[in-house]
This record gives sequence, C-alpha cells and structure tokens, in this order.
Amino acid sequence: MKRLFLSLAISACAAVSAQASIQNYGVDVATNGTQTAVPFYDATGDGLELDGSAFFGLITGETITFTFNAASIFGPGPISAAELFIDGFDVDPRNTSEVRIQGILVGSLANTAAPSDIPVEAGPVGTHTTSAGDVDNTFFNLAAYLGDLATDSTFTISIKNTTPGGIFVRGEDIRIDGINIQAQVVPEPATIAVWVLLAGAGAFGIKKKLVA
Repeated sequence: MKRLFLSLAISACAAVSAQASIQNYGVDVATNGTQTAVPFYDATGDGLELDGSAFFGLITGETITFTFNAASIFGPGPISAAELFIDGFDVDPRNTSEVRIQGILVGSLANTAAPSDIPVEAGPVGTHTTSAGDVDNTFFNLAAYLGDLATDSTFTISIKNTTPGGIFVRGEDIRIDGINIQAQVVPEPATIAVWVLLAGAGAFGIKKKLVA
C-alpha cells in the first residue's frame, strides 16, 4: 500500500508540474510613440503612425522598435511554443512593411477585414478570437526564437513602413497600436523533481498516520 500511495503521488505531481503555463507580455503604443509594458495587450487604443514616404533614397520610411528583457519574463524556460501578435491599422497593398525579429526579416503586416483576430489571454498559444471593427492584425510563430525568449535580455522586434518606387514617393501611413507575445513555459526539471519529492514525502507521512 505504501508503494501505491507513493507511486500515485509522484505520478500526479509530475503531471501537474510539467504542464506548461501561459505567459504574456504586451506593449501598448501611444499616438506620440510612447511604449508602455502591459501584462496582456488585447488590441485597444490608437498608436503611432509610421510614414512610408521615400525621397531620393534619403528618407526610406519610418520604423518602430520594441526592445525588452525577454529572459526576465519568459526565462529560464524551456518554452514549448510562442507567438507574436501585432496590432496594425490602415495597412493596404501599397505599403511594404518589414517585420524583423532579432534583426531577421520574418514577413510583413497583414491587410485584413474586420473583425480581425486577436490573442486569447489564457491561451494556449495559437488560440485566437476576434475583435469587432478591428483590422490589419498579424500573427507570427516564434518557434525559431524560443531559446532567445528564454535567455535574451535585449530581445528586439522592429516594424518598418515604406512605399517602393520612383525618386519621390509620398507613401501611405500605417499605424502600430501595440504588440503581444504569448508563450507556453514548461517548469524546470529541477522544480518538477522537488515537487515529486515533496509529494512522495507527504504520501509516506499519510501512510504512517494511518498505520499509527
């Protein structure tokens, strides 16, 4: 019976402790470009307009950059899945937007009709709902950056708006209202082991009381 109690306790505790938890990190962008970190960004408010004009190659559009300590939010991991949400507005086919993660070009902003998808705070990663009247939201899978999210203190995301063609191009503006990163973080093996040992000790103590 003692072995049965111990086995059940260890199995149950390991299953609970190993389950990934959902963590969010959001940034709200004000109209003047001020960035405010929030626990979860859900596509609210008006953000910064990025001009897409070009002039003799000297002006090549505007960029907004987000830099934050990802390791302090999502570390030490491991992270099993993560997704970036960008809340855009007024994105049209004439815009050439560039989204870079850790300096690497990963794609462009979407031109979508309302209602556009937004993340669900409780997850799991990849679970979306819609926001009435919201448009031009974009998601990026961060599978290639799970290690960076767990360890990098200067994780960087940048969004650039430009309009290609000609010597002088009066570009179309786009607006960036905010971003959200959602990750599934798995507890460290050491944490799981501690809980397993505590569960085992508790089960043994219960057995001793029953016998006494």
